Amino acid sequence: MDTIVTQNIPNNLTQVIQGMPFKPATMAQGSMFTNARAAFIRQAGGGQSWFQSSDYTKLQTIIATGKSSTNPNGITMSFAGPDQTSVKTAIARCRGGGSVSPKKKGAQRS
Repeated sequence: MDTIVTQNIPNNLTQVIQGMPFKPATMAQGSMFTNARAAFIRQAGGGQSWFQSSDYTKLQTIIATGKSSTNPNGITMSFAGPDQTSVKTAIARCRGGGSVSPKKKGAQRS
């Protein structure tokens, strides 16, 4: 007899310092996030006291990405939020059913 084993491993959560939980399908594609995170870990971008505006903006992006994704305190971290599509669909089904009036019985003689 074959048994189906279902594992409930919350792979979108991590408590590891500099850990990386799985990203949801709605994350940006490409390596922008990974490169910014790696540059933050390497502490790139230092050494001079002035930057052009585009360099300054890029450095601020690197810092924001690194601070929010490296988990320095080891708290529970996740990139995925609650699935709002399922919630909204269920509410729409409940509210969209409407009410049905009873069938007419015809004229009743008393």
